[in-house]
Amino acid sequence: MKKCICTSVESQQFINKTDMVLDDKQLMNVVKVHPSYDIYVAIENNKLWIINQKKQVLGYFDVQFDFCVGFTTQTKEGPIKIQTPILYHPTLCNGQIYFQCKSQIVVLQDSQLRVIAQIPNLSSDESAFHSHLFSIKNRLFVHSAGALYEVKGSSLKLIKGLEGQLYFFQYCGRVFVFNYFKERIYKVNADLSVSKICDVQGARELVFAQSGIALISCETSKIYMFDLLTQKLVVLKNETISTYLGQIGLELNPNITVVGPRNAFLNQEEE
Repeated sequence: MKKCICTSVESQQFINKTDMVLDDKQLMNVVKVHPSYDIYVAIENNKLWIINQKKQVLGYFDVQFDFCVGFTTQTKEGPIKIQTPILYHPTLCNGQIYFQCKSQIVVLQDSQLRVIAQIPNLSSDESAFHSHLFSIKNRLFVHSAGALYEVKGSSLKLIKGLEGQLYFFQYCGRVFVFNYFKERIYKVNADLSVSKICDVQGARELVFAQSGIALISCETSKIYMFDLLTQKLVVLKNETISTYLGQIGLELNPNITVVGPRNAFLNQEEE
């Protein structure tokens, strides 16, 4: 059994503020946390907002997390420094909302946000665009560096090692995994077995997974988008497409309200 216990606990008091309505400029990253409830999470300016579909603020937290994280990537021309926005990845489990912020696991508990654990062996460039948390049958899991852990309180219990380069992503109760080497997307079942959904030919890397979509870059100038609701793969063709796609394509899922700047326009063609 391998444990990773958080050495410091941060908490922020929940502030009720039902007379506020956020405008579109404040809604950069919006995620519906449960399919049956009108509750959304939005992140803006070091605040974590709890809102409904009318953008009314049910309450918020002051969260002193950095908005961007910097890392260095190696290219043929040499090292390049990159600044990427931090996305807060919410996961519902056992009636509580958990978040991943960078390598931290945070829980909304007793009207406070508490950091309960650190994800082990997680590099900074892996933590911005896709979550490493997912829940199945009221069990919370996290994957990192070829291993799968179950979150138990403030510790992580090693479940098993994982072969290949895997990326897990979840929308509400649906969990999927993208196998980079096999160029394939699977659905994760309740017993942690997998069922094949589709092949992703020429896949290079998962560049984004949030709010019901996953974006996978390819060896050519196109990007695949996998819709977690319909389990449908769509190819996006655009030579100027960027990996900063937090506000692109989310309108395909009608149950999610996402607003904010859209600085790219994509032609969609079904695969």
